[in-house]
Amino acid sequence: MESIFWLTRRIWSVLVLGSGVLLLISITSALMGAFVVPTIFSIGTGNSGGYVKDIWLVFDKLWNAILLGDRDETFSSRLGKIYYHGAPTKMPSWFVHRLVWMLDKVDDNHCKKSIDWNHGWKK
Repeated sequence: MESIFWLTRRIWSVLVLGSGVLLLISITSALMGAFVVPTIFSIGTGNSGGYVKDIWLVFDKLWNAILLGDRDETFSSRLGKIYYHGAPTKMPSWFVHRLVWMLDKVDDNHCKKSIDWNHGWKK
């Protein structure tokens, strides 16, 4: 009887955690859509080019904090430290390699250029 209670509790824990993660992803995606999309259309008018970059930096730092990293470090910096310098991580290596590869397709050596040694793991 106790094993059924334990199993039921585990199943509920997984369901609640999974729903929380999905809810968090939905909220951050909605916020990014609400703030970034309107500013993209107004890039040519005034000083809004820096605003879009600032929003993306906040989004990048938010995801690093969500994934148990330093809240002041960008996720790209953390990926660069893991990929290029062997920083300790619990993320699967295929996940890190795939993300670095995708970011490098958008911006050459993006993760390497974004490494910030003032935050997170030290070399």
